[in-house]
Amino acid sequence: MKLNRSDITAFLALLVSLGALFVSIVEANIMRDQQKIMQSQQKASMFPYLTQKVKFELAETSAYVHTLENKGLGPAKVKTSSFRLNDEPVANYQELKNKLDALLPPNTKYSISFFDPKSYFMTAKEKITVLRVASEDPAVAATIVSGITFEIEFCYCSIFEDCWLHDEDESLQACP
Repeated sequence: MKLNRSDITAFLALLVSLGALFVSIVEANIMRDQQKIMQSQQKASMFPYLTQKVKFELAETSAYVHTLENKGLGPAKVKTSSFRLNDEPVANYQELKNKLDALLPPNTKYSISFFDPKSYFMTAKEKITVLRVASEDPAVAATIVSGITFEIEFCYCSIFEDCWLHDEDESLQACP
């Protein structure tokens, strides 16, 4: 079989075409990987990071204050929340008030504010007070400071539906 010039040209065109196909397949894979990296960077730039903090205010009115703060870069939606006062579950404001009344001496004058963050959207750098118990009476204030252990467990999600279960001061795992 004798090869003429058109056969050689056709064979070379086939080799160049196969090379171009190989390069385009490699480039498509690189672009897919690059897109995944860009998506993960976009997600990371919008991650929320919720923390909780307890502080005691000592002034004219002494207070126990429990706050949540979004220290992340993006908004967070608190999906679920549960509360414990001195290791006992608390379902709502009335139950919390009843347990505080049982802890404190009878006829104690104190104020309480309570906010359940369930279904609440927290913007980046936002801080909310979940519980504040205050009293002007120094003896009551001492009882409040030494007698209250308030804990919140909550699940929060980013706008990309990545979710975390937060207990005490650490995000543990993905929540349902």
